[in-house]
Amino acid sequence: FAVYRAGAFEDVILKYVVNMTYFVLFLIHVDSVAKLKRVASILLLSVFLFTIFGFLNGRFIEGRFVTGSRMFDPNDVAFVEVSLLSFALWVLVGRFGLLTKLLALATVAMGVLLTLYTASRGGLLGLLTFLSCFMLLRVGKVRKSFKVAMLIVLTLAASVNVDKINVDRYMTITSLENDY
Repeated sequence: FAVYRAGAFEDVILKYVVNMTYFVLFLIHVDSVAKLKRVASILLLSVFLFTIFGFLNGRFIEGRFVTGSRMFDPNDVAFVEVSLLSFALWVLVGRFGLLTKLLALATVAMGVLLTLYTASRGGLLGLLTFLSCFMLLRVGKVRKSFKVAMLIVLTLAASVNVDKINVDRYMTITSLENDY
């Protein structure tokens, strides 16, 4: 039913099938909680390094934080941070070692800051959606006091760094008629 059949065919064969194959292979190989915890730890380390190198190599350009990579624009950086935030948060509240939990806490705090620094409105919406779900939904044995403490820490971190956050750009989130 595609208008551009060749493009649709290529997307299905070259992208969709590859993703589905990866997903099936992932399910075959990650078949226990221990293996899933190892994957989460690796993802945690990956996003931690992504965030650290983003901060070290990045700079503010026109009110938006741009990492040193030409591969990711600020919206991409925000997407990666918000997408992998759940793994860091799982490590933080799950049964992991103290060092891993400290790494997770640093990753969550720095990831939220990096997301806010990018001035990505989509990243902000994703972050707010994620945090709202975390606050409102029941998450295992996570107490409300922990959720509130986490929200206070993140709000405090954002407040301390508000001079680096492009609040004016975020205020345009409801008036997108001038964009693009």
